[in-house]
Amino acid sequence: MFSSYLAMLRSVFKDYRTWFNKITDPRYQPFINYPLRSLLWSAIVAHLFKINSRRGLTYSVSQYPVALNNFIKLTGGHSLERFPHHDTINNTLVRLNPLEIEQVNINIVNNLIRKKSLDEFRFFDTFLVAFDATRLFTYSYQHCPWCLKTEYKDGRSTIYHHDVLAARLVFPSGLTMHIASEFIENEGNYNKQDCEQNAAKRLMKRVKQYFPQLKITALFDGLYLSQQVMAACREYKWHFMITFKEGSAKAVYADYLDLKNIKFVEHADFTIIQGSNNDKIIKQKIFLHNKIDFQKTTVNVLEGIETIGEKITRFMYVTDIALSRDNIFEIFNQGGRQRW
Repeated sequence: MFSSYLAMLRSVFKDYRTWFNKITDPRYQPFINYPLRSLLWSAIVAHLFKINSRRGLTYSVSQYPVALNNFIKLTGGHSLERFPHHDTINNTLVRLNPLEIEQVNINIVNNLIRKKSLDEFRFFDTFLVAFDATRLFTYSYQHCPWCLKTEYKDGRSTIYHHDVLAARLVFPSGLTMHIASEFIENEGNYNKQDCEQNAAKRLMKRVKQYFPQLKITALFDGLYLSQQVMAACREYKWHFMITFKEGSAKAVYADYLDLKNIKFVEHADFTIIQGSNNDKIIKQKIFLHNKIDFQKTTVNVLEGIETIGEKITRFMYVTDIALSRDNIFEIFNQGGRQRW
């Protein structure tokens, strides 16, 4: 089985053994026993096989000679006599430049795009890139100078946390492909905490640098409904779809409801039949309105009411994509909702 996986990897990425060649090795070369690529692949193997600790990784591979042989085939480490110790892996990884490692991932994604391996997943000639934040760690005390601080309104609880913003290619099958990350963290003396929107601006700039010619539709949740995020999308010539909730942009929401109440909003009805026996019926009523004033610009609003049995769910998006009855079904289902 391993041989078939390795053959598949080689067929898709013929140069995969050279991925880490340009990462700067900080170690004193006369004293090293393991090539850097072997240590990096050790971390990847731990992730792939969901090994929860570094010690567990060393133990798992050391117990099975066939595992070490397969690891050598994977990495090309012909001189390896034993699997690297978990402390050796950690002491090296913490000294590497994260942006150099991220560049490896960018090269992999670029390779797939250039080979047109992802073309069938395009969304109106663009690729969907979702931006979303994840909380990694939470503490009841200040863990380090870079911690974010959240004080709850009741005044009785305060937490410190570390968050990261990620940009991912998303596809209709549910597959996601990580592109880049940006930590949301405080630096030195600050008057105002770092936030998701500022991190988004930094991350969007890097994604544009990594993929200067790539046509992108950026997907955001309601926290990013702001002029600065939309201005960055326009500067980079990206489309955007932002989840729209009551309270996100009160004037836009009120204007849309007024237009809907006086029948100035267009809509279309759709029926989707799913299930092995065609027994799942989904009904969608999708509303659209273009060019609603939002501060110094205009936005288009897309609303979908979905009914499955007795369950009714409402979705709304703000976008710069021109909406019509001919395209709202694809934009609603294959665009905005793919962020999840």
